Amino acid sequence: MKIKKILLGLLLIITISFVTSYKLEKETINQIAIHGYEKPAEFIFKFGDAEEGFYEIFTFVDVELSPKEKFEIKNKTENILVKVYPTEKISEIKGLFSFIFYIQKPNKENKEERLRINLKNIEEIFEVNSEANFPGEGIFFYLENKENVSLKDLKVKFRSILFEEERKFDIKPFEKKEFFVKVDKKKLEKTPAGSYLIEIDFIAPNNKIYTKQGKFLIGEKKDIFNDYKKEGFLVKEEIFIKRNLGNTLENVQFEVEKNIFSAFFTSFSEKADRIETEGLKKKFYWTKKIGPSESSEIKVRTNYLLPLIALILIIGFTFLSNKYYSAKLKIIKSVQPLKTKGGEFAVRVKIKIKANAPLRNVSINEKVPSFLKIYKKFSSLSPNKIDEKNGKITLNLGDLFSGEERTFNYILYSKVGVYGKIFFPETNVIYEVNNKVYETLSNKVFFLSEQAKK
Repeated sequence: MKIKKILLGLLLIITISFVTSYKLEKETINQIAIHGYEKPAEFIFKFGDAEEGFYEIFTFVDVELSPKEKFEIKNKTENILVKVYPTEKISEIKGLFSFIFYIQKPNKENKEERLRINLKNIEEIFEVNSEANFPGEGIFFYLENKENVSLKDLKVKFRSILFEEERKFDIKPFEKKEFFVKVDKKKLEKTPAGSYLIEIDFIAPNNKIYTKQGKFLIGEKKDIFNDYKKEGFLVKEEIFIKRNLGNTLENVQFEVEKNIFSAFFTSFSEKADRIETEGLKKKFYWTKKIGPSESSEIKVRTNYLLPLIALILIIGFTFLSNKYYSAKLKIIKSVQPLKTKGGEFAVRVKIKIKANAPLRNVSINEKVPSFLKIYKKFSSLSPNKIDEKNGKITLNLGDLFSGEERTFNYILYSKVGVYGKIFFPETNVIYEVNNKVYETLSNKVFFLSEQAKK
């Protein structure tokens, strides 16, 4: 059969008429023919000065021409739409492809013509790319038609490390079609920023698959979440947590600050990379790398139980000691109103102390209310120092033997009216016992001014 076709072709070539009986202009609509798809190259054949009658187009090359049937030319001119379909036999050929075809005229003479088409696979006419995607519900990317061809009912499968999905769609010439594919949110959050491969399988009507590779981008998102947890009181446990909510590998730094005292009773889940001392503070530093959706933590345990027990013992000892030595000195403070000729407000403050043991270097330190003035005449004992500006009186009694009593009186007055409740601070007495310094406070005194009663 093949030999017969070749002989017939040779016979036709020999019998071609070299006398041109028409003019032919070939206008290209679309030079591209796509393998595996019913998408031919298209041309308009414009006949002029043609003999009226029926014409036929045919070729011996492995392409199919349309129209397959004879067509009629009237009035010597006609425009004929010609389509060129590649066959399976030339499916491996890609790029520009020239071939000879023949036009048979009404007088049965054949005229040789040439035509050139551009053979492509479906994946060659598309480009796959994307703008930067950020962690969310899915991935955006686009499929761009780079040629002047339209395609309908394209069946494709999108494949990547994050998703796999089938779609069916139409696309126009030079159209940039955007797609959105849902992706598991947790999976997307764990995916580092960068460029990722996407493969698009074009499934032809004959079920042959043509694969196009492209890429989609995941943009950088930097987000470190800091968390802190604390438990316990006497034994305090702290957890410093850093979570990477972004999609890039991050260097994070932990910093824990303790005072020098508590640092002695503090332990860490891991050794610090660096320790710095600033005055009474100690700072501990750790540097770590955490990837997307990862977290890191430092556990800190401070045991206040032992120092607290020691502190309680010290306080208890001090309290008992003060109680013991306070019993060696008794202080009674009292306040009495005085009548003055001019009716001014005045009071007498009386401080009585009694030593129940030998005391050395006894000193009375008195603080008076700021709105009252000190009357600088004293009946018996006179103070060693009077600080009127700050309202302080200091009296040094020297040494007292056991059972000895001393009374210190002084007068306070005011030339302006005084009303209401007046608070007189506790009197502070400092002394020495066995070469150790102690202090004892008097009782508190509240006084209701008589002028307030008027």
